Amino acid sequence: MTSPRGFDQILWSFGGELCDPATGVVEGVINSPQAVAALEFFARELKKFTPPGTENYGIDRALEPFTSGKVAMAQNWFPFFPDLLDAAKNPYSDRTGFFMAPAGPAGHAISLGGQGMSLSRYSRKQDLARTFLAWFSKPETQEKWARLGGLTTHKTVLTSPWFPSAQPFNAAYAASVPLLRDFYNTPEYFELLQSTQRHLQAAVTGAETPKEALDAIAREQTEILRKAGRLQ
Repeated sequence: MTSPRGFDQILWSFGGELCDPATGVVEGVINSPQAVAALEFFARELKKFTPPGTENYGIDRALEPFTSGKVAMAQNWFPFFPDLLDAAKNPYSDRTGFFMAPAGPAGHAISLGGQGMSLSRYSRKQDLARTFLAWFSKPETQEKWARLGGLTTHKTVLTSPWFPSAQPFNAAYAASVPLLRDFYNTPEYFELLQSTQRHLQAAVTGAETPKEALDAIAREQTEILRKAGRLQ
């Protein structure tokens, strides 16, 4: 299934938005001319360089065409890149390089990946959770985490002289962090995500035109947000 997160950074770099940042309005925003141009590029131009069937790959298989020698470049989240350094998993490991997603005609943005660490209000051990979060966010803990191969957004560690060379992909990661943007910050995010995923898939496979797909997303997401009381 086509990942909206792969499209988001292209959308933003073409000058489009998922919704109006001030009002949350979707109609006329997600299906703006800039958004349509972004999806035309994503579903028509980039699609030409992908092997048949890869539009149905999940993130767990996104690197297969690269490691099997079918394509020269591939995109995935940074936490998946350690496998590319393993000669047993990537026969081209000695020739593999890393770079961040390029800028578009209207800007440069990178989709934020990963899962946030949250504290549930229903937890019976909130004090212990806060103690852990305080410990994990300390610079010394984040430095040890990064030296063991983890990724960090702690500015002290991220900008340290040793971090870019700690892993072959760290320099690209560090350059990407200031450009990170997130997607739906609302409890209805899963419904919004499903709508986007379904119609982006249709656009990539040719079942819908990019304009038809984005118009459908705008209609569905407007209804989702209206039912949730987030739109007037």
